[in-house]
Amino acid sequence: MFPRYRLNPALLVPVTLEFLIIKKIEYFKSRNYSLLTMKQKIKLIFIPFLIVAICCVTVYTFLNWLLIIRWQVLNVKEEVVQIWAPIIFAFIALFIWIRPRLKLLEKRKKGDFNTLFLMMGVFAISVPTIIAQMYLVTATGKLTSLPGIHELNSEALTKFYTLKNHYVEKGNPGIYYTSDVSGKYGNDLNLHIYIACPLYDSVEELPDHALKTAGEEDTVYNKDSLLYIVDGVRINKDELMRISPYGVQSISVEKGRAAMALYGDSSVKGAILITTKTGHYHRSFERPRINLMQYPPKAWLCVYYQKTILNHQSRDKKEIEFHEFYNESLEAFNNRNLDSFSYLQLAGNNNHRDGYVAAIKKLNNGEGSGKPVILEPEFNSFAQRNGNKFSWILGSFAIGATVLFLILLIPKLKEDALQGVLPTKRGAATGNIDILRYFLPRKGYYITPIIIDCNILVFLLLVLSGSGFISLNIQSLLTWGANYRPYTVNGQWWRLVTSIFLHGGVMHILANMYALLIVGILLEPVMGKNRYAISYMVTGILGSITSLWWHTATVSVGASGAIFGLYGIFLALLLTKVFSKDISKAFLAATIIFIVYNLLMGFSGGIDNAAHIGGLTSGVVIGLILSPQLKQEQEDKKAMLAIETSSL
Repeated sequence: MFPRYRLNPALLVPVTLEFLIIKKIEYFKSRNYSLLTMKQKIKLIFIPFLIVAICCVTVYTFLNWLLIIRWQVLNVKEEVVQIWAPIIFAFIALFIWIRPRLKLLEKRKKGDFNTLFLMMGVFAISVPTIIAQMYLVTATGKLTSLPGIHELNSEALTKFYTLKNHYVEKGNPGIYYTSDVSGKYGNDLNLHIYIACPLYDSVEELPDHALKTAGEEDTVYNKDSLLYIVDGVRINKDELMRISPYGVQSISVEKGRAAMALYGDSSVKGAILITTKTGHYHRSFERPRINLMQYPPKAWLCVYYQKTILNHQSRDKKEIEFHEFYNESLEAFNNRNLDSFSYLQLAGNNNHRDGYVAAIKKLNNGEGSGKPVILEPEFNSFAQRNGNKFSWILGSFAIGATVLFLILLIPKLKEDALQGVLPTKRGAATGNIDILRYFLPRKGYYITPIIIDCNILVFLLLVLSGSGFISLNIQSLLTWGANYRPYTVNGQWWRLVTSIFLHGGVMHILANMYALLIVGILLEPVMGKNRYAISYMVTGILGSITSLWWHTATVSVGASGAIFGLYGIFLALLLTKVFSKDISKAFLAATIIFIVYNLLMGFSGGIDNAAHIGGLTSGVVIGLILSPQLKQEQEDKKAMLAIETSSL
């Protein structure tokens, strides 16, 4: 048996005290360490962030006021100045001054803390900056009171106006409608309607005959032609041309005495009865057009309507929804009292102004009228124009800073950071180069960055020209060389190439350039820069030709045809075992999934899948043709490497 020992109670007290003292010391040490760590994080990261953030908001706002509002030396779209430039400005500032300091934090096993902090930092700076620019526009605008619109000085325009006397000619509006695609994978189709009305001092400026409506007795329908009635409304032949065939529910014909009994002498030749799918036809115009050359307005009062529908639905369904929106907008326009505005705001340099100008040109039969003065009605009091923007500037800044402070509590500092050691300039420069190296040509990776840089440059030029950002204007894309069958087949074959370097929006170019970056890193070193560049252009052109053959009237842009061509080459080389077994195992399944997934998304609508299929097919063929030669070159490289290794 083992001996039994009894614990001496006298020894228990000093042992327990010693244990408690050690634990207390460790607690205070850990607490002091935590306080020291937090103090250093505030000193080295959080306070510099606050300084950078305050400088970004104030400096950017001052430059906007000085260069664009006061001196007007830059003619840039408002959405670029107020939204996208502040985001880019914030990102550049954080990337230069804050990102190197984040290297003082220990890396966490789960998640990339530095990227999270930068993303939240951009949000925390850009949101108050954006609100500040909106506040700047309304707060600095001058209010001018005029007895009538003819007193307006077109050479010295102010931001806001009040009119003592005015007349809005609603019977002769110019109407322009357009659409654009947004959302992930182009899920949303945004419909826009712009309506422009001539603005006069009084109704006496216009002749009496121009003010009579279509329902008055002197409105003449040609008795020698058919009578057209849509949903119970008599229309003329010009209005009939505005009705889409997709919106028609049924058509019937009344002839002879039956027609005359119902509709009188105007139906002596017969009446065509049309019922639309909406069941409610709204007249586009109720008065004969005024000769604007004879009665030119000094300014235009303009309103805007917008609706978003699903893009991945049938063409017929989209046509029906558009005509419903069109009729609803015109009904809202006719029922709205535009004369009850509180003040008028001069339209800024934005997409709305472009739409209004297009509506005015449409009313002028496609002719421009110089630089029309476009005013938008505001129905709230002038004192309320700023709203709570200033409070939101401070509030959003405080919220963003608080969130970043809480995030900063999570990671630990490195040991050398506790002594206040900052990262060296060399280390900071190295971190910046890690990102920039994907955009700089080098041996084995030469053509891919050039293509990426060219695509980004063209996109930035389009953005700066005012074509948009999230979704670019279709007319601008056509001007810059989009692939469009009616233009391309009539001699503009260069569009097969230029369309490869154009993109429809920021998400479009980001997705394409990321896909190009991945395949370029793997494929270009194997193919060589010459074959790689030729393959990119050939597959891109063949993708454009396929799109041209498949679509009769679709505006097609994007590098995705050429990128699918590169993935087709990559797939062919993987299947023919040009790459090593490790690369083949790692990327074969991923490449197939990438191709199948994107093709399926393309079939759902809103994406030019014809270019994808054309590029992919041509890429596979090129890959199969080149694979024997590339395989032999890879084997020769391995043999040379083995010889060099053995000689060492």
